[in-house]
Amino acid sequence: MNQLLVRKYFEQRFNTNNQSKLILEGVQFGTITKHDSCYLKAKLAIQEVKEAIWECRLSKSLRLDEINFRFLKQF
Repeated sequence: MNQLLVRKYFEQRFNTNNQSKLILEGVQFGTITKHDSCYLKAKLAIQEVKEAIWECRLSKSLRLDEINFRFLKQF
């Protein structure tokens, strides 16, 4: 019985009809050129990745998983 009540609550809560729609009229978003977009798709060289990691402080962590740059540099 409780499962049905919980399910019904969340179905009603997250029903698309209940959510307000975000409308961005007149907003101009920046774009990049096709030439610049190639840099986003290019493969990174190992040396580039290593330099980026070595420039960071040891105690900084990439995410909440607590793997910091000291760990990355060591392994």
